[in-house]
Amino acid sequence: MEAQPYTLQYLPEVKKDLKNLKDVTTYKLVGQALAGLVTNPTGKPLSHHPGYFSIRCGKSRYRAIFRVDHGKRTVTVALVGKRQSGHHSDVYEQAKVRL
Repeated sequence: MEAQPYTLQYLPEVKKDLKNLKDVTTYKLVGQALAGLVTNPTGKPLSHHPGYFSIRCGKSRYRAIFRVDHGKRTVTVALVGKRQSGHHSDVYEQAKVRL
């Protein structure tokens, strides 16, 4: 018997994150990465935000940050952004503010 898929949910701010994506290719990569969370909600644990994980969106510099509720079988996407180490708009710097 196959496991039930997870349901994707988004924080309201993620809509703006997605609008800020620069091109169609990046948008598709992000969409594919998020769609993959429905069947495989795993990622790299965030050290400063227990319970949150990040995934790469394809081979791009974009990341999605999310949390998983296995009991309710939901994945809540909290942030989508570009990895820009040392820059104030880096996805992990934004996570410090948003989470």
